[in-house]
Amino acid sequence: MEKYDYDAIIIGAGIGGLVCGCYLAKAGLKTLIVEKNAQPGGYCTSFTRNGFKFDACVHFIGSMREGGIIKKIIGNLGLQNDISILRNDPSDTVFTKDYKFSFWENIEKTVSELQSCFPSEKKSIKEFFNYILKIEGYDFLGLRCKTLQDVFSSFFVDRRLMALLGFPILGNSGLPPSRVSAIKAMTLYKEFMVDGGYYMPNGVQVLPEALVKKIVGYGGTVLFNSPVKKIIVRNDKAEGVITKQGTQFSSRYVVSNADTRHTFFDLIDPDNAPKLLQKALVDLEPSLSMFALYLGVNGELTNFPPHTNIWYLNGYDLEDYYRYNLKGDIEDIKWLLAYYNPQGKTILCFLNVPYVNKNYWKVNRMRIEELLLKKIEEVVPGTLKHICFKNNATPDTMLRWTSNYQGAAYGWAGTVDQFSVSGLSQITPIKNLFLTGHWTTLVQGVSGVIYLGEVTAKTILRVKEKRQ
Repeated sequence: MEKYDYDAIIIGAGIGGLVCGCYLAKAGLKTLIVEKNAQPGGYCTSFTRNGFKFDACVHFIGSMREGGIIKKIIGNLGLQNDISILRNDPSDTVFTKDYKFSFWENIEKTVSELQSCFPSEKKSIKEFFNYILKIEGYDFLGLRCKTLQDVFSSFFVDRRLMALLGFPILGNSGLPPSRVSAIKAMTLYKEFMVDGGYYMPNGVQVLPEALVKKIVGYGGTVLFNSPVKKIIVRNDKAEGVITKQGTQFSSRYVVSNADTRHTFFDLIDPDNAPKLLQKALVDLEPSLSMFALYLGVNGELTNFPPHTNIWYLNGYDLEDYYRYNLKGDIEDIKWLLAYYNPQGKTILCFLNVPYVNKNYWKVNRMRIEELLLKKIEEVVPGTLKHICFKNNATPDTMLRWTSNYQGAAYGWAGTVDQFSVSGLSQITPIKNLFLTGHWTTLVQGVSGVIYLGEVTAKTILRVKEKRQ
């Protein structure tokens, strides 16, 4: 019988890898997670600068209703007492110069606000939100070949209404209604907008740290500051990893929570890489990245709604705004997402942008920071006088932090034709090599990668059981 250092090695301590590791360690597998950074979480991390604590990217989660994905897995892993989660109401406020509505915990209130803005669409608005609430499981298959615009067109006539409803989807997927998969969009509405607004008062870092604690409690190990250099593959079978420090660990199973391109082009020797899958990966489109602005403030911002995502849209042409941002040469801020945390006295501001190249962001990062600051002051007058600390992160920062291809914020672009890619799933063409995380399919956000972490772990446990 072959002897291994570990039963399972997981590359990357992002949320998907940590959840997968928890389930495997809980099932009795000797589990090692190898992480290149000094802390766990990937995009789901917090950092402190000048006394201000910021959530780096993820600051809200959804899917905490009874039966929701995150609530269920927190319960399964016994994390209820380790994480404090509060819900803000409303979770999101969307407005232009003409209209304003919010996503409230009470969905009827959300519908009522929208109906007051668009009385001619009163019936359609009600029907649309009923559709979101009722769609489950196999119902999503009917959306397989549809975009969000296709769904909008079946309900609405007013393009301004469609822009307001499509705006948060653009901000949370990097795609306009004409390009984003209806399945991805409906999942976002259901799991993140309608069932959203949940935040961790001590910062989102408590989630990955609680998962690490559970893994260790189940007998697993998490190794930080240890980037993986190679996945060991012999005779078309994964057998372990080698870190950049030269340490070699053998294992029965290997799970990559890293960018799939990085996995199959960089971590596996060319002679062992599956050529057909590599060819498919080359043709896939990554999502947009993001520019993040982190602001520390003194005093109370009385004009800034606390713990609410503020979405401001200059006009109503999301397709044009998407094309404009896609160019990368940003001279004007067409839309804004900002979030104010009054306890931490911080503001987060995000903008979807392409990677372009490293030098572009080196030259332009401060210019775009100033453009965002001007837009924040325009949207929430009086904010600038309270700002006492500024920092930003560019797509190149995202690339260095996560190794995501082109600093992608959401894995693959969530288009209809990329909904399902042959050979790209939890099970790979290489025996005993598995994938998890948002690079394996079109999931979204923390709830999506948590779900896939559980799915990958259960897949491995079924494989193990069959081979016994």
